Amino acid sequence: MYLESCEVTNFRGLRHLNIRFSSGSTVLIGENTWGKSSLLSALYLMLGQGEICSFTKEDLYVPIELKFSENEQDERRARALRRSQRSAPSAPPKERPAIDFAKTKGQPAVCKDPGPEIAELQAQQAEDHSELISEPLRQLFLEDFDFVAGDVFIKEAKFLAIDLIFTEPGAGVLEHSKRLQSLNPAWQLCSDGLHRIHWQAIGYEKNGNFITEHYLLDRRGAIINCSTEKILLQLMAMNPVLRMRDSRSSGTDDEEDEPAITNPEEKEIYDFSKMLTELSVDPDATSAEVLEGLRTLNEISQKYLSSYGHNAHMFRRGRTRQRSIKDMVTRPVSLESLSSLKHSLQSPELNKEKLLAVMFASALFVSKGARRFDRYARPILILEDIESRMHPSVLLSFWSVVEPVPVQKIVTTNSGDLISAIPLFSLRRLCRQYYDTRCYAVPEHFLSADDLRRIAFHIRLNRPMTLFARTWIFVEGETEIWMLSEMAALLGISLACEGIRMVEFAQCGLHPLMKLASALGISFYVLTDGDDAGKRYAQSVASFVGSNCADEHLTVLPHLDIEHFFYANGFAQVFQQAAGIPRHDKKNLHADKVIELAIHKKSKPGLALAVLQEMQQRGRDSVPPLFVKMLSSILRLAKSEMGLD
Repeated sequence: MYLESCEVTNFRGLRHLNIRFSSGSTVLIGENTWGKSSLLSALYLMLGQGEICSFTKEDLYVPIELKFSENEQDERRARALRRSQRSAPSAPPKERPAIDFAKTKGQPAVCKDPGPEIAELQAQQAEDHSELISEPLRQLFLEDFDFVAGDVFIKEAKFLAIDLIFTEPGAGVLEHSKRLQSLNPAWQLCSDGLHRIHWQAIGYEKNGNFITEHYLLDRRGAIINCSTEKILLQLMAMNPVLRMRDSRSSGTDDEEDEPAITNPEEKEIYDFSKMLTELSVDPDATSAEVLEGLRTLNEISQKYLSSYGHNAHMFRRGRTRQRSIKDMVTRPVSLESLSSLKHSLQSPELNKEKLLAVMFASALFVSKGARRFDRYARPILILEDIESRMHPSVLLSFWSVVEPVPVQKIVTTNSGDLISAIPLFSLRRLCRQYYDTRCYAVPEHFLSADDLRRIAFHIRLNRPMTLFARTWIFVEGETEIWMLSEMAALLGISLACEGIRMVEFAQCGLHPLMKLASALGISFYVLTDGDDAGKRYAQSVASFVGSNCADEHLTVLPHLDIEHFFYANGFAQVFQQAAGIPRHDKKNLHADKVIELAIHKKSKPGLALAVLQEMQQRGRDSVPPLFVKMLSSILRLAKSEMGLD
């Protein structure tokens, strides 16, 4: 059994988020204040305390109306409508249940209202681009429109709700597991043949009191009449949340700050956790001290954490499993093998692996406290910004310790190295434009094997930080990167600060990059030359985004290439000077010859820098209008987020 999904409504900094988790590792990326911490707090509140939680009024989301231009929201919805129209699916979208207090007297009810725009949209016929738009992408586009239609200001948050969905790991597992059967009748058989448990916790104010209610729901959203409290306590024991904390916040520097602990078991765990925390950050720690800590860890883990004692070894014997082709393209960065880590732990000298094991064990104990776990518990380990105190190489070593541990892991990170070491399908990109937060992910079988290989090389190995961007600019080469970056700066636009990254696409191809961007909610813009290859690229973009949206995503240079464009738009003198052509010969040479000579002497990037130097001397008015318009469109894409323009 594992946590399959979580839906959060009106909880702290989240107005709404629906997210699905992998059974192994799920890695969350997204900008600050977009709800990652609120999501993790919701999970810890529900599953990390060993008792059924109660909400307070302070947990209720506080609506704050955002200020923007009068037409901005209408324009955004119109763009989303065009996007969804061009790829309308053959079947209606799945409706998302919501709690509606308007129809009840204090008791929650499930209502389903897709809205008039969705009903109208389902009836419309769209241009068919089936050669490029797969069915998952069609559904994604329609979900984008549904999301934007509901992402409007609501003056009052009347309730908060957290919905957790647990699922059996495979069809038929429940039938052969007495442990899982003990959660009956909470298990519900779904249409895909898997059994699931739906736990809903709600909080609302009534007669001056803030009330918390917990329910187990059937597949239709109706309340199941059962021993709810008993089942929920057992569910928490089977799936406890362990939240890894920074050692700076878990250790204490003054004895006066230590908590008053009377329970002997809790005191033993606290003292040991403090010792490990101090040891893990002590630059003068000796090998003997670390080994003593690990021996103590083994003893105390068998006493309090049976699932991490002799029944489940962190480091298993045997050969490391060979990486398949699928492993290579979905997780291109290979981590250290468990066998090498085991050897490092057994060596007499101090090494980073020992410290990493100590830090990991310390985090587990600090998170567990004195809670009792089910003997065969499957914990959910939450690791927040784990790169904050580690060098990139140490971070990957740490992850090589954590990743094989047979628990469900939920990670937040801003590390490009780390997200290159996880399967692409484990990545979740959170995005908030106005009020609600959207979770994007690359579905299984969404990309072909060749697409995965291209993306693994061009993005995940060589440009992993681009996955944190809001908008991608696809360009053909180095010259365009220099030109666009400096022209934007001359216009007062910092591409990096606006979340805009440039990606060379010629070797990778546009199609896999456009698919990846759309799946992750990253908007994109394409700049191509005016030659035959550029025109083919332009046709590919128009087919993908729809002819009615092509102008918002595409610029085709009206000349053979970018050098010919600048030669014809006021910078011929720069090329002639770079080519070393005497003044009296300038009129006798064709532009093609001048450009060829200039490139031969300066190289294309060298010419680009020479043009930029001249442009800076002339001032921002010398930036060609075509690029002023293009950069303005790209900036609008970045600000509108979510790839909806």
